Amino acid sequence: MRSRRQRRKRSQGMGQSIRLGRNLRRVRLSRNMIMKKIILFLFLFSVSLNAANLKIVPVQQKTLPNGNAYGLESGIYFELTNLEPFIMYKLQYSEDLTKWTDLVHLGTYKMSMTSPYWTWDELPPQKCFFRIVVAW
Repeated sequence: MRSRRQRRKRSQGMGQSIRLGRNLRRVRLSRNMIMKKIILFLFLFSVSLNAANLKIVPVQQKTLPNGNAYGLESGIYFELTNLEPFIMYKLQYSEDLTKWTDLVHLGTYKMSMTSPYWTWDELPPQKCFFRIVVAW
């Protein structure tokens, strides 16, 4: 038979191991929650980074002091940034945001580039919207 003192020591030791087990479970749960939050944050951040940006750059024709025009005609080109290398993109325009027409296909090998130059008479005569989308 065990003495009273031995039984009390043994029961105190079991209580400590139960408390330690609970604390370990809490630590594991908090680690799992932190890992899930980090993974979710990285996923959301990576999705928002991959969107290609399109900036319209208008160009005015230059004139000499006597009023004669020289150089390229007035028109526009596009600056494209945040592109994924080796992906084919399409530059499109629309007049009503429902029907989109391809303006040009762009193959990329860098993260940013400029599009070809268009004069105003090469573009649609009415006001339109532009966008860039992945071709395939």
